[in-house]
Amino acid sequence: MNKDKHVLLRAVLSIISIFLVIYYWKHITWGMGKFINVANPLIMGAMIAYILNIIMKFYEKTLFQKIKNENILKFKRTISILLSLGSIVILFILIARLIIPELKSCIEVLVSGIPAFSNHIIDLIKENPHIQDLLPESVSTLNIDMVNWKEVIDNTLKWFTLGAGTVIEY
Repeated sequence: MNKDKHVLLRAVLSIISIFLVIYYWKHITWGMGKFINVANPLIMGAMIAYILNIIMKFYEKTLFQKIKNENILKFKRTISILLSLGSIVILFILIARLIIPELKSCIEVLVSGIPAFSNHIIDLIKENPHIQDLLPESVSTLNIDMVNWKEVIDNTLKWFTLGAGTVIEY
């Protein structure tokens, strides 16, 4: 009998807990979101420290293995940290120098196709009068020939390379 009461109590508490979770779901997700926002820098810092620690241990083992000078060995950890940070920075610069020019050429190809695509869309709108009825007056009377596509493409590429320009020019 005592065991049945214990099972019944567990079932009632489980049902109440499920009800409370469902009822307060918005508050629970809000709290979880706040926790993740607070914990995110700590998690990222731990990930960076873990990666840098692997590189740092490599430098400590390979560079300072045969050195017997005590003055240099005092700064073994500092030098290894600086070398590992420098390695990560150089790696990011190399990756950026490989990716950004390719990304720029892909965007050039995409943007150069805009005039043909927009003309195709305008032709479809003109061929289907029921679509023109659904569009606002400003869209249905749009004169696509008035757009200077060269200027649009140049401005788009300038905007794209503005932030990445310093990495490309190194």
